[in-house]
Amino acid sequence: MDYITTEQQSDWANALLEGVSDTSTSTSSVVNWLKGNLGLLNAHLSTSFALVESGYISPGMNDIQSGIYNELFICNWLRKKAINVLSTMEYDWTTMEGKDQGRISRVSHNQKATTYQSMAKDCDVQIRDLVKTYRGGDFARPRQITFNDRFSSPLHIDCLRFNWSYMNPITNYL
Repeated sequence: MDYITTEQQSDWANALLEGVSDTSTSTSSVVNWLKGNLGLLNAHLSTSFALVESGYISPGMNDIQSGIYNELFICNWLRKKAINVLSTMEYDWTTMEGKDQGRISRVSHNQKATTYQSMAKDCDVQIRDLVKTYRGGDFARPRQITFNDRFSSPLHIDCLRFNWSYMNPITNYL
């Protein structure tokens, strides 16, 4: 497919929200995130996804590219959750005991935020691994290099960026 329609973007946003079990975030805010962070995906994958006038994302993404974009969203969502947990003004109790009702324990806001931050760090590692695999996979290799291309620096072919002065792919990411 040459583009991702607004309807497909809404379906994608609903799937992301369902995946993180978030009922408080609106679908439109996730769609806006998807549209607004294409540059982040482009920077990670050396691609050229763009938002066209009709609101479509062009060109369409393959499963690997959209999977990496999903991970970028989840990392962002986890960081926001950590901040939101710390900014709530709820009473921070850890244990309540009733005479006949038993005992109820809750995790403190600091523990919740620390857990979200830890998950976000794990997510960042996952993104690095996915990008490394994406750039090193068969689908990221150049299909054709002409004589003139070889001597221009840097050269962008498909998803992999080459710096011909060293004759090695640039492997730095993030």
